[in-house]
Amino acid sequence: MRRISAGVVCILLLMLCCATGACNAKESTIDGFGSRKLFKEKVNTATSPQGAASWGHYLFQFYDQQERVVVFDVDTGKSSTISTERVGQYHCNNVNFGAARYEGSDEFPLLYVSMEHIDQHKALVYRVGRRGEDFTLDVVQTIHYPDPVTAGLYYPNLVLDNDNGYLYLTGYSTNSYEASEDNRLCVARFPLPDPHAGDVTLSVEDMICRIELDSITATQGAVCYDGKIYQVYGFDGYPTLRVIDVDGQCVRDVVYLKEYGFKREPESLTLYDGALLCVDVAGNVYRFDGVLSR
Repeated sequence: MRRISAGVVCILLLMLCCATGACNAKESTIDGFGSRKLFKEKVNTATSPQGAASWGHYLFQFYDQQERVVVFDVDTGKSSTISTERVGQYHCNNVNFGAARYEGSDEFPLLYVSMEHIDQHKALVYRVGRRGEDFTLDVVQTIHYPDPVTAGLYYPNLVLDNDNGYLYLTGYSTNSYEASEDNRLCVARFPLPDPHAGDVTLSVEDMICRIELDSITATQGAVCYDGKIYQVYGFDGYPTLRVIDVDGQCVRDVVYLKEYGFKREPESLTLYDGALLCVDVAGNVYRFDGVLSR
């Protein structure tokens, strides 16, 4: 008789606990969706833009291997560069601002940067500051994800649900980011650690909920709004935006971005002024309207 590990049993139970009323909505292009290009990031870098997050009129753009962090003023397109140490295994695939500030007087809330790399399954939590007119980033916490093999969650990306105090990890059930019949898109819900608790390591036992969906090639940037996860997927030629209802265990909506002139690989997704901002692999910054109001 084949032995089943405690971790696998825990995951199966968590998947059952998620069954709070599955939704029956089918994927469909969102009526009223609109996309328009705002500006192009003009940065001399050897690596591509990856995750980004906005606060106020600022867009904090991270680049692959954390080669550079550039802060753009969305209104003017002007930029300021933050010096960072380049690390080959830091992919910086997704970036979210949290709800809490490290200290009450801080101008910005904490900034969470998810590495996604299979050998660096963790997030760095930054305190954003200013030195004169320059921005600064200081690591105040490292959140290590559960072991991908034990958790069955590979290439994990951190997504924050700031309204409810949750941390989501989105990834794959097998060691591949390509869609296939054997691979599944996984979403796991955890409590968000106290940022003053020091470095933490999440475990399978910390999972509140876990769901599995049909796999989609290449998870990219993601945000949570009104309890749902908005995430972009794919490479050049077939990018999509999808809305995941975790409690309903389904994809509520999908937008085929190619139909709206968006053909390059999408990298980041962030909330901005009642809309979404998405940056592609070439550094083009787009605004998506008509999706959050549904």
